[in-house]
Amino acid sequence: MVSKKKVFQFIFSSGFLFANPLCRQKIEKELFLINDYQTWIIDSNHSFAFVPNQIDLNIKSKDINISKRDPILGLSLFESKIKFANNKEPIKIRIPRKPHLFVMTKDMYASGYISKPQIGLNFGEFSEIVDDNLRIINGCCVTNGITIGNNNFIDIDFISHFINSSNSELSDLGIYFIDKNSSIFIKYSNPFFENNKFLEGDEVLYVNNQRPEKLEKLLKNILFSQVGSVFQFEVLRNKELLEFNMTTAELKSGGLLSDSFMENLGIWFDEGLFVANIHKKSAFAKNDLKPTYKLININDIEVKSEEDIKKYFSSQKKNMPEVFQFLFRHKDKGDLTIQLKPNPKYFKSDSANANSENSGSLNFDTGNSGDSSNNFSDSSSGWNFGTTQETENDTNETFYEIFNKKPLVEYLKSYY
Repeated sequence: MVSKKKVFQFIFSSGFLFANPLCRQKIEKELFLINDYQTWIIDSNHSFAFVPNQIDLNIKSKDINISKRDPILGLSLFESKIKFANNKEPIKIRIPRKPHLFVMTKDMYASGYISKPQIGLNFGEFSEIVDDNLRIINGCCVTNGITIGNNNFIDIDFISHFINSSNSELSDLGIYFIDKNSSIFIKYSNPFFENNKFLEGDEVLYVNNQRPEKLEKLLKNILFSQVGSVFQFEVLRNKELLEFNMTTAELKSGGLLSDSFMENLGIWFDEGLFVANIHKKSAFAKNDLKPTYKLININDIEVKSEEDIKKYFSSQKKNMPEVFQFLFRHKDKGDLTIQLKPNPKYFKSDSANANSENSGSLNFDTGNSGDSSNNFSDSSSGWNFGTTQETENDTNETFYEIFNKKPLVEYLKSYY
């Protein structure tokens, strides 16, 4: 994480801005400091920042509240009870028009460019390694994204959705796509996603009666849709044409969090497959699993990465086994074996091929689907973002607590 004292580090689109005091003054006006940590002003009393772990930002002022958080992107929206000073200005956003950018601090700048755009929750990459919570700016202090450490950044469309939506939710359809020769296929299908009709290898022909041209656009439309939205799919499976609807649910994985399909079961891992968090009502918690245990294998199949876990569960989706045996290991406490069986309520033999009833559709071109009835706007900034009722008063809670307080579907339950 960037040092709290490192305030003036930015990314620019042309070198002459380094010597331009007016531009530097403008950027300083767009900053609001919370405990010496930089946040970026949106309107007269709201700002946002990249804060991957809320524990790192213990707000001391009673006049500042965290009104919204996104655990997947690591973004926080702050609300000040007192309006910002008159000399403060909101940031502006725009899709990048020029390929060249610059990293700027108080003393230097370095030329760079976007080497890889963000696709879904695979964060974009900048050509140079930079600290986190820095704005990517392209001319006239226009924001294109925000850095999250190393050479990664969050695309401005995801930031806009976070700010504009009535809550911080992203939507999920329980599938992972892959682009092959300009055609989109299903790479993995999550068996722990209710009424998931996809299977590995399905070719996606149409979504809401439109041919998906770019995977990037398809992913944004799914992620940015309201939870409970319905998508109409036409897919090709083993030379058979299938049509069905899929309803989105709240996304609980990916981005900064683990991404193994087991998040739908209430368990999150770190990169080494050590348990990082367990939902208190999960079947794993009921079987005495605790953080710091490491997952070794599932049904005697060794797993070394989240990719291994997704690949295994996706391959089992068509014919779920009667029982899953999970082997966890702790360096001091030894091995822990947990046996769980699929809940028949959610796993039926014909679930993969059944066509759902027509229950509506989502506009494929919609990019922002926040509830406008709860929105407010600031005419000077052009931002329009929703407020959400604050349900978490302790700002020291980790992001995982957001999911720990929500209902958990019992896809697997104790075998005995």
